[in-house]
Amino acid sequence: AYARENESAVYFLTDERGHKDEELERDDNVCLTFAEPDDGKYLVVTGRARLLDDRPLIRDLWDTAAEAWWEGPEDSGVRVIEVTPEDAQFWEGPHGLVAAFGMTVAAATAGPPLVGDQRKVDLH
Repeated sequence: AYARENESAVYFLTDERGHKDEELERDDNVCLTFAEPDDGKYLVVTGRARLLDDRPLIRDLWDTAAEAWWEGPEDSGVRVIEVTPEDAQFWEGPHGLVAAFGMTVAAATAGPPLVGDQRKVDLH
């Protein structure tokens, strides 16, 4: 994922042979999930997506990871999925032993576990 806050978009390189154009024509609603479980951080973003054949943008997003999939940014199969976020939710809480201890205490006391902070952002 290539997040560009100043463009209010998240981009992904994809391959035209993956039929994403057909999927997005049927339903352009998407849900992106990101996690750093070792740090107890989780992000869910919902929004609208569209498929682009934008060579300058592909060249701009190109990196060494993309080279594993395509010959280069001029490869005719490379496309960009542009996601315009509409809503985001972020969770941050205890993880590892702290989370396990919290769940154990909650089970023993019949109370809810302390799961940390949750924030929701409307991006309209």
